[in-house]
Amino acid sequence: MEDSSLRRDLERDRASFAWQQVKGVAEGLRKDYRSVVNKFPTQIVNNGLGPSLAFLLAKSGGKQEGAHWNLYAQLQEWLCTRQNVCQAAASSKNQLIDWLTAPETKSSHYRRATEEALSLAEWLKRFAEALAP
Repeated sequence: MEDSSLRRDLERDRASFAWQQVKGVAEGLRKDYRSVVNKFPTQIVNNGLGPSLAFLLAKSGGKQEGAHWNLYAQLQEWLCTRQNVCQAAASSKNQLIDWLTAPETKSSHYRRATEEALSLAEWLKRFAEALAP
């Protein structure tokens, strides 16, 4: 019973975090953001988490702005700060990708990050569709 309660709490935390993040996307970016986030879960499944995050960084053009950067930053915030999946020593704008590509990152941690990113992306996708129809 406790395990199912913990799962419900985690799902509620994900939903709450996703809702706040999507509400925080600038009005002018919401349509583009929705397009990016709608494709992201499929991108993870087809290409893997690392290449999908690299794609977001490449599309952001090295700038900390735009729909692609917003999604990357949201995933990083959730995985590295809220869920403490990343065990990176120092916080940086690329903390998540740095951690994923580090030789000491275990495959079990990579899989957990992938599962968590997929779960969060589904919530982000739902809320983005609601706010930017």
